[in-house]
Amino acid sequence: MPPVPGAIPGTNQPEKHFPEGTIATKRRTITTRLAPLQRNTVMTPFKLRNSHLPIKEATLLLLGGTISAQPSLPSSPVEAGLAGSVVARVESPWLARSNPAAVATAPTGTFGASFSPSNLGIEGFYEGYALAALPIDSLAGIGAAVQGVGAGGYREISGSCIGAVTLGETVRLGAALTVRSLAIDRYGAATAATIDLGAIAWLSDRIRFGGMIANINRAELAGAGLPERVAVGFAFDIGSSTALSIDAWQELRRSAGLAMGLSTSPAPGLTIRGGAGSGPGTMALGVGYTAGDITIEYGGAYVVPVGFRHVIGAGIGF
Repeated sequence: MPPVPGAIPGTNQPEKHFPEGTIATKRRTITTRLAPLQRNTVMTPFKLRNSHLPIKEATLLLLGGTISAQPSLPSSPVEAGLAGSVVARVESPWLARSNPAAVATAPTGTFGASFSPSNLGIEGFYEGYALAALPIDSLAGIGAAVQGVGAGGYREISGSCIGAVTLGETVRLGAALTVRSLAIDRYGAATAATIDLGAIAWLSDRIRFGGMIANINRAELAGAGLPERVAVGFAFDIGSSTALSIDAWQELRRSAGLAMGLSTSPAPGLTIRGGAGSGPGTMALGVGYTAGDITIEYGGAYVVPVGFRHVIGAGIGF
C-alpha cells in the first residue's frame, strides 16, 4: 500500500497535533526522541528488532518521563492536590519528590505509598509511588523512594536516595540520586542516573523560599536527554492553619510553567487543598486526614489535555 501523505512514519494513520509540552505531544516529537533508540546508540545494550516502536510504547516512553519529572503531573496526593506548587512547602515528607530539602523538615519517621487509578486513556496503564523518610536529630534527614510507571510491555522504574542537612535555623539543603530503568518488551532496556539539588530558606517566621534543580548532571536515558528543570517558589503562612504557595519552573526546551496552591485545616486532623497551574493547564483539589500516626491523602486534578487524574495515598509515622 502506498504511503499516505502526512501519515505517522511506518503507518497509514494520520498525524495528530496537540499543544506543545503536553503528554499527548506531537508524533513528530516522539519520532525525534526515539531516533537514538532506532540507531541503537544507548547507554546500555538496547537492540531493536523493528525500525519503529508502536504508537502505544512510543507515547508511554514520553509519558514516563513526563510524570516523573514534570511538577504539573505529580505522583503523590499532596503534590497533586496543590497542582505541583510545593517547592517551598515543608508540611509533608511527600514533598521530597519535588524538593529533596524537605526530608530535613520531617518531625518523625514516615512511610507513605500512593497510586493513581487514572489510566490517562492508555489501556493497562499503572503508576505507583512510595517514600520513606527519617530525621536524624534536628540536623539532617534521609529518605528513599521508588516509583513505577507502565502499561503492557512498557515498564519504567526509578529508585531514589535522598539526604538533607540543616544549616543554622533557617536553611535546609538536600540532594537526591535517582536511578531510572526503562524496559520495553522485544526492544530492550536502558538505565540512567540523575542528581537533583534543592534548598529551603526561611525568610521570616511566615515566609519561605524554595528552589530545586532537577537532573543537574544532564543524564540521558536510551540516548535521549532526560528533563532538565529549574524550579523556584515561595510559601506564605497566612494564618495559623492556612498556607499559600506560588511556584515557577523552566524546563529545558519547554515553555515556562506557573502554579499556585492553597491549603487550610478547618478542623483538627483535616486538611483541604486546592491549586491551579499552567504548562499544561491544571485545576486541582485535595484532602487529607490524620488520626494519630495514620494519614489518608487524596489529590485530584483536571489536566489539559489528559482529563481527570486522581492520586490516592496513605502514610504512617514511626
